[in-house]
Amino acid sequence: MELATHIDGLFLRPLGEEDLERYAELVATNRRHLTSNGDYRQLIASSIEDLAAELRSAAPGRFGVWIGDALIGRVDLIPRDGTNAVLGYWLDREHLHAGYATAACRELLRYGAEDLAITDVWAGVTHGNDRSEAVLRRLEFDEVADMGAYTRFHLDLARDQQAEARPSTHEQREHQGDEHAEHEPEHDRQAPTAHPTA
Repeated sequence: MELATHIDGLFLRPLGEEDLERYAELVATNRRHLTSNGDYRQLIASSIEDLAAELRSAAPGRFGVWIGDALIGRVDLIPRDGTNAVLGYWLDREHLHAGYATAACRELLRYGAEDLAITDVWAGVTHGNDRSEAVLRRLEFDEVADMGAYTRFHLDLARDQQAEARPSTHEQREHQGDEHAEHEPEHDRQAPTAHPTA
C-alpha cells in the first residue's frame, strides 16, 4: 500500500522489517537532529535488534515517508481508545523546509479518518520546537494544554472532514518549515475520553 501526497514523488508506505537497513541508517544520521527539539533518546539509543523488533510488530498507522526511492522520515498515527489516535512525525534534517512533513501528515490524517475511523487526533510538541508547532497549526490542530515540558495539540477530524469542501487558508503557507512532533511521554497519557490527552 502506498499513500500519495499532493507533492509529486512524495508518498507514504507502511514501515516494516524490510526497511530496517534504510531506517537504521536514517536514525543514525539524524541522532543530533532528533534530540535538538524533541525527546527521541530511546529511539537513538535503540540497537539494530530493537529497531527490527519494532518494525516487526504490527502497527497499522506506522509509515515511512518516501521521496522516490529514498526514505526521508517517519509518520505515525497510533490508535488509542476507539476513535482517538496520537500523531508523531520526524524528517531527515536534509529534507526540512519543503513542506514534506505537512503533506505527509495531511495524507496520514486522511487515511486515519477514512480507513481507521479516527475522529480525534492528539500530538505533543516539546517547548521551543516552533517549526513542529507550525506544522500542526497548518494542519489546523488547536493548542489545548501546556503539559510542562511540552504543549498538547488536538485535531477534531470529524469537524475537518465536514469542512473539507472549503479551501484551506493554510495551504499557501505549506512550505514554511517542517520539523518533528514526538509522541507524548507514556507517563503523561490518560484516556482521551476522560481528558483531552493522547
